Amino acid sequence: MGNSEKNKASGTSKDKTSEQRGLSKQEVSKRLEKYGLNEIPEKAESKFHRIFRRFWGPIPWMIEAAAILSALVKKWEDFAIIIVMLLVNAILDFYQESKALNAINALKKSLAITALVLRDGKWQGGGCQRNCT
Repeated sequence: MGNSEKNKASGTSKDKTSEQRGLSKQEVSKRLEKYGLNEIPEKAESKFHRIFRRFWGPIPWMIEAAAILSALVKKWEDFAIIIVMLLVNAILDFYQESKALNAINALKKSLAITALVLRDGKWQGGGCQRNCT
């Protein structure tokens, strides 16, 4: 595969970038306008959905079925115990996940992602969102 074929395959051409000079300021501006910042947007899950997930799945379904069967045969003590255990498990799981998400968010805030890039023949360092375009 020739050099021009490699450039075509990778989506670059000699007038836009080179290994010796890197991207020009104009090309960086064009790419920022066309593609936006170099980041992946995060999707936050609602609290309702996070709580609802605790009751959705094979194991919660078995526990819920046991509660329904206990209610059908009118064993109210068993029914109450099963429901309380299901609720306590969901609350504890939600609490632990909330603590873990808070720890992850704190770590993300403390991270400073930097990159060393070649722009107009000069090496530059700094924030990755703008430089890694």
